[in-house]
Amino acid sequence: MPRAPILALAGVLAALAALPATAAAQDDDRVNVRVGMGDQNIEMFDNPDFQALEMRQVRYFMKWDIMEDETQRLAARAYIKKAIAEDYRPLIHLSTNNFESKKAERPSIAEYNRNVNRVVRYFRKLGVRDFGTWNEANHSTQPTFDSPNHAALYFKDMWEAVRSTCTMRSCRVVALDVLDQGGVERYIARFYNRLDRLGGQWTNRARFVGVHNYSDVNRFRNRGLGGIIDEVERHQRDPVFWLTETGGQVGSTGPDGDFFCDPNETDRSDPNSKTQRERFQVKALNWLFKQAETYERFIDRVYLYNWQGEDCRLGEDTRNGGQRTVFDAGLIRSSQDPTTRPGYDVVKEAMDEEFKR
Repeated sequence: MPRAPILALAGVLAALAALPATAAAQDDDRVNVRVGMGDQNIEMFDNPDFQALEMRQVRYFMKWDIMEDETQRLAARAYIKKAIAEDYRPLIHLSTNNFESKKAERPSIAEYNRNVNRVVRYFRKLGVRDFGTWNEANHSTQPTFDSPNHAALYFKDMWEAVRSTCTMRSCRVVALDVLDQGGVERYIARFYNRLDRLGGQWTNRARFVGVHNYSDVNRFRNRGLGGIIDEVERHQRDPVFWLTETGGQVGSTGPDGDFFCDPNETDRSDPNSKTQRERFQVKALNWLFKQAETYERFIDRVYLYNWQGEDCRLGEDTRNGGQRTVFDAGLIRSSQDPTTRPGYDVVKEAMDEEFKR
């Protein structure tokens, strides 16, 4: 008589034990790429639509000399403290202090070394474990655009600063961060060749490579990312790629460009209208997630850029004169109109059904 309850209990326990395995199996079915968000606005964390995505990775880029600017340092501190308090893992990425093309100041190796040690010590105390050497190093707005040698030496200093505060098992350093533009393979080769001259251990340490793959995603191709991966693999035997900036562009050019969004266009069928540009963003985001799945073996993380859009706002075109759409890849339209765009639904579905957080 006592055996029946015991057997019944055993069956229940067996069923309960099977539940975590089932959940794990479902998680294993997902694309093995974690998706997060890059945005400078701390208000993002309190937005219910952002919270619904349940992302755990965020990215914040800052001036390389931020420790000299109290206002920006305190803004970054507030962002990082809130992110970590709410269980996000932030990546901080150093960048230029002047975004005019070919006008940015390039710090000397000694200046970078002094500043990066201060940055790492400060933000490590707040709980940051992921650091980027230099944002979009090969772009003309960055002082490293014509000097992969400097980018390589900056990485050495960043790696040593991070290594002095935590083990490299728990912390990560994005060694090189590049845009998928023409000439990127040559830039990568020169970067790694400079590390080779420092010693083979530095090439081996430069595992984590950041990519801004806007050209691929918004032109529905893979050649930029594919070429970057191929070139890095020629130098680094065990590379890991993070798409540190990526997204579907609602707008970013003047009227003659491919990505012009006219805020005054009322014809919803016009390719430059807000309606059509937001539909374009949907297609680009779908391509992004398809590309991430295709290159799943290489890509570890994806950081969408960005959360808050500009609602197709026009600004001065400093290169060509006239006006251009301010860069706008946001999933919500603007701070004044925080409604989600159709592209948000693409991201939400990918997060809910396919990709890891």
